[in-house]
Amino acid sequence: MTRSAAAGAGAAIALEPLMPADVAPLVGWIGGPDELVQWAGPRLFAWPLTVAQLEDYVSGAGDVGRLAFKAVPAGAGREQARPQPLGICELGEFGERQRSAKVCRVLVTPSHRGGGVGRAMVGLLADVAFGEHAVHRLHLNVYSFYAAAIRAYEAAGFRQEGLIRDTTRAGDGYWSTVVMAMLEDDWRGARGRS
Repeated sequence: MTRSAAAGAGAAIALEPLMPADVAPLVGWIGGPDELVQWAGPRLFAWPLTVAQLEDYVSGAGDVGRLAFKAVPAGAGREQARPQPLGICELGEFGERQRSAKVCRVLVTPSHRGGGVGRAMVGLLADVAFGEHAVHRLHLNVYSFYAAAIRAYEAAGFRQEGLIRDTTRAGDGYWSTVVMAMLEDDWRGARGRS
């Protein structure tokens, strides 16, 4: 199923399932080991990132309860067989009892950063989580120094809930994590739903 939303400058994007055949360009989106940790956390991938690692990640996503998506220009599927992704993102950590899920691994191609693609992707992920999976709480973690991502998440309707200090060792120091979340009522209000 394809989901669509507006990105910056009136452009529209759609989310489609991320397939192993889509991942080759992603290797070039990550410029070093710290960027890899910033995107995926410290445990999932090893530097240097390879196509094989990404293919394994995508192939096994459904087995571990993750939904991985690519962002493409809305309507691109009709014009070309396999449009290049503008970004990728994931929903995971579904908790049936608590009706929760987590936004993970949001990454926008360098040529489209700052244009609203990330915010649009996260908004579409919220629509999937709340609208299709009936979650009550959608949360995410973002490193505290990543101000552009925090602004994008806030613009999509997430609220900061707290700071966890020195969670990840990277480079010569430690990074702290901001916890953010959106509740079902926040999503309904932002979307004008009752």
